[in-house]
Amino acid sequence: MKISNLIPVIEGKPNHKETFNKVSNFPAVNVSETRETLKIVLEVPGYTHEDIAVYAMGSRLSVSGSRKENATEKLKILLSKERINSFRWVYDLKLPYKKEDLTITIENGFLFITLIKSEKVMLPVKNVPVLENYMEDNFYFPRANVVESESHLEMSLEIPGYKTEDVFIDIKDTSLMITGKRKLELYNQGEQYHRIEIPLRNSFMRMFELPDNINKSQASWHVENGVMFVFLPKLKTILKEEVGRETMFA
Repeated sequence: MKISNLIPVIEGKPNHKETFNKVSNFPAVNVSETRETLKIVLEVPGYTHEDIAVYAMGSRLSVSGSRKENATEKLKILLSKERINSFRWVYDLKLPYKKEDLTITIENGFLFITLIKSEKVMLPVKNVPVLENYMEDNFYFPRANVVESESHLEMSLEIPGYKTEDVFIDIKDTSLMITGKRKLELYNQGEQYHRIEIPLRNSFMRMFELPDNINKSQASWHVENGVMFVFLPKLKTILKEEVGRETMFA
C-alpha cells in the first residue's frame, strides 16, 4: 500500500484547550515490532494529514485528530450521526526515542507510525504464529452519517482500506444495500504483534430504508480517505417525517 503525506512530530504535551482534546473515540490499532523497528497502524477514516497532531512525551506518544464532515450543503437536517469527528490516543512505547526516529504517514484511512530503534534497545523478536488466517473475512458494521436536504440524501460510511471499486450499492424499491469487501496488506510474518484490532480482511453490509421518491438512476458514490460518500437525489421535495427508519444488520 502506497503511503504519503508525512506528518511532523511535536515535542511536549498537547494544548488542553485545543479541539483535539474533545475525545469521543478510540481508533482500532495494530502494534508490532521487529528487531530494528516498532510499527503502529491506526484506523483514521476521513482524516487527512492536516487533521492529525502527534506529540512526543518522554516514552509516550500522543496522537490526536479532529475532522469536519464533508457535506455539500450548509443547511441540512440530521437524520442519524454515528461517525466520530475527533479522537485522542496515547501509547507508551516503553523505550527512549527522539522525534527524528519517527516516520508518520497517512493513506486511505490509515495512519502509519514507524519508530527506528536505537542499537541499545535492539532485542531479538520472539517467533510468532503465521497471521495469514487471523480474523480472516471478519464481518463488521461501519459507522454512518445520513443527512437530508430538500433535493437529496447524503450518506458517509467509515470504511478504511477500501477503494471505490471495492464497494457496491443496490437499490430495490425503497431499500438501499451497501456492501464491500477488502483485502489488506498490513501484516508481515517476521514481526511480533502486541496488538491486533484491524482484521486482515473485512466485508460489510448496511441497509437503509429510503423515501419513495429517490431518483435511483442518478445515485452515485465514491471512496475518499477511507470514507464512502453516497449521493441520492430526490424526484421531488419531501418532509423529514416521510423518511423511513434505517434497518440495521450486524
